[in-house]
Amino acid sequence: MDHSFSLARHFARLLSLLIRSPEAVDQQKLELRALVVFTKEGGAVRLTTRRGQLNANGIVVPDALAGVRDLSDRMAGHGIESIGIGQEMVPGELLEVARIIAGPVEEDQNRIHQRLRALDARTMTVVLVAEEAPAPVAAPAPSEPAPGAPGRLEFVLAVAARGGDGKPLAPLFEEVAFAIEQATRQGRRADAVRAFHLIVTHEPDATHAESRRQFVLAVRRLTKPEVLDPIARCIEADPSLADAAIAVLARCGTDGADAVVDEIVRAASGAERQAFVAALGRLPVADEALVSMLGDERPHVARAAAELIGERRPEDGDKALATLLSGAEVRVRRAAVRALRAYDTQFSGDAIARALEDSEAEVRLEAAAALAARRTSQALALLERAVEAEPDAEVQLSLVGALGRAGTADAVTRLGRLAEPASGLFGGRRDASVRVAAVRALAVIGTPSAINALKPLAHDGVREVREAAARALRLA
Repeated sequence: MDHSFSLARHFARLLSLLIRSPEAVDQQKLELRALVVFTKEGGAVRLTTRRGQLNANGIVVPDALAGVRDLSDRMAGHGIESIGIGQEMVPGELLEVARIIAGPVEEDQNRIHQRLRALDARTMTVVLVAEEAPAPVAAPAPSEPAPGAPGRLEFVLAVAARGGDGKPLAPLFEEVAFAIEQATRQGRRADAVRAFHLIVTHEPDATHAESRRQFVLAVRRLTKPEVLDPIARCIEADPSLADAAIAVLARCGTDGADAVVDEIVRAASGAERQAFVAALGRLPVADEALVSMLGDERPHVARAAAELIGERRPEDGDKALATLLSGAEVRVRRAAVRALRAYDTQFSGDAIARALEDSEAEVRLEAAAALAARRTSQALALLERAVEAEPDAEVQLSLVGALGRAGTADAVTRLGRLAEPASGLFGGRRDASVRVAAVRALAVIGTPSAINALKPLAHDGVREVREAAARALRLA
């Protein structure tokens, strides 16, 4: 229940006790204590009467409640226009004001008025009829725009941040949330962004616990794909709204980051994709969201998350990527291996090495490319062994080509061994296609040591190897 409403009830009960049961001191103390609590928690309140009806900050207080009729009658009989109770109300001042008002109504109101003026209360403001009102307890509210009028949502949220100015909070937030949902349904993305951004900008100004809670509930209600996806699209579609959209998405946490990643996946051009990638980088929970999305059941989402982790390289991202190498869909495994290339760690190297044994050729090829890019002796040794163990001829040739792309002295040595006729522990014959691929890889490297490795092969007993070596030497 609104604090101003409760405060008015307790003040009315205290006044009624002073009028009808002046000897009930204990009950009067209880009501006074309750008033102290409600003023501290709920802030200032202004009691007025209109057509005999008591109002607390604009909220009607029913006559059926105890003491309410006594209070409204005394205010009317004494010529009191309003009673203001400040948030830092002094109990003694409130009790003195209540005692004066509890006095009998007289035809000449001057005596009551003089007593109220003489009291000179600092935390109570009593405005008398036909008197110029003193400075109010709270600043007067600005004129209220009509529903749907420009500035309406700004006004509503400003009131909500102040605690409602005597109005129930839930209807205020309902109006704003409904306006955003309606704008989304009608395709008015810019209106949705601006309205949601008002929530984000006013939320830090909320001073009351209930007001803060209502802001959180409103954000939670609006944190759903049908609202966030159109807002994310505005980042690229309307650059003037990009900052506001990013602020909204940041407030929505991982759900906001998910909406941006969805736009990255849907991007129709490199420039469009880059705009969303840059926006993702401005979201505090981007990395946390990407790691979470690796487990998404939609393969295209998991692939995009892996790719972005490779670009951003968050701490422990390599460990999250490695979990995909067993059990994930083949394209997801391949994307995970490609992303692991960005991590220059022992852990990522070991994970890529495991991918050389994947059941799918395309994953093994991705692992070969990743190892070749490292150019370390350990990585090249793994590639050389993989050539010998690879059951697929096409993949075998690609592994040899990966060694050639490494281009190091170590790679030359290993390619020279692969170009030799014998292979394996017991010197079994090596397939001619692998040897020719090794010759071509040496030719691509083209360093003096690579040329020297080719010279003996120009006299090899296998025609294909001999011709490939001779051709490479002529072109060197």
